[in-house]
Amino acid sequence: MYVNNQLRATVCTTFPTGDPQYELLWVCIHVNSRDIVVGAIYHPPKPVYQPTAILNHIEACMDILAGESVILAGDFNTLSSDDIVSRCALSSIVHHPTRGTSNLDRITSTTSTTTMLKSWRRL
Repeated sequence: MYVNNQLRATVCTTFPTGDPQYELLWVCIHVNSRDIVVGAIYHPPKPVYQPTAILNHIEACMDILAGESVILAGDFNTLSSDDIVSRCALSSIVHHPTRGTSNLDRITSTTSTTTMLKSWRRL
């Protein structure tokens, strides 16, 4: 994850320790007098863990973040977008294919951050 050096950002360490094989990083970014928690995720096409396990972990993190502005983005591969949205009370921002005909790279957020985000198609 890259954060512009003009923004104040810190790695969030208040979450339950998940499987060390999860590729998920949470960063708290201070923007315009408010904090936004951004999660960057890579879910491999053939994970060594059960997809339900990482969904449970993300859901536990979201429980801790209740009421916060949250963005979860990255390469979800086969991880179900519907499961992320329904289990974690997030809204999907990307509604078009991101690689070929597949929607692998996604951005989800709490409703409080949805108005700040925009996705665009590659030309």
